[in-house]
Amino acid sequence: MKHKKNTITVAILSLIFLLGVGYAVVSSVNLTITGSAGAQSEDIDVSFNGTTAVSNSSKVQASSTAGTLGANITVSDLTLNETVTATYTVVNKETDVAAVLDNTSITNNKSTYFEVTTSINQTEGSICPDNGTATVTVSVKMIKTPVAAADSTANITLNYTATPVDVSTTNCPQ
Repeated sequence: MKHKKNTITVAILSLIFLLGVGYAVVSSVNLTITGSAGAQSEDIDVSFNGTTAVSNSSKVQASSTAGTLGANITVSDLTLNETVTATYTVVNKETDVAAVLDNTSITNNKSTYFEVTTSINQTEGSICPDNGTATVTVSVKMIKTPVAAADSTANITLNYTATPVDVSTTNCPQ
């Protein structure tokens, strides 16, 4: 009788185990994970290379610090409707991530007298990896003649942000 009880117990436990395994096989579920991941702009190596060209060195002084996305311009002694420019080069030192450059802020301490416009030439629609470059041109135009001599000089600060972009979504060579 004892042997018969053990056999029935083993048979019932085996049946429960087989039912559990069979249920797991039959009811397999596909797992789908959704979400997004990406690099933050402070995590990518995109910056001015420190080289600046100006249209009139006696009226505009421009600088940028290599390794940053900030630039400074000082203009003085312009005549009404005269425009001067400063041109900067931005380099993407990443090896596998493109970047889109955006102007995040312009500070102009004499906005009543001077108008500031910027343009970004990203040839491929973004700055390609592996030392791809973009050109930033900043134009400053005197829009009103200042009365006080102190108002004839403007100090302009520009700060840019580089946003990482998947290379496969750009016109960059791959």
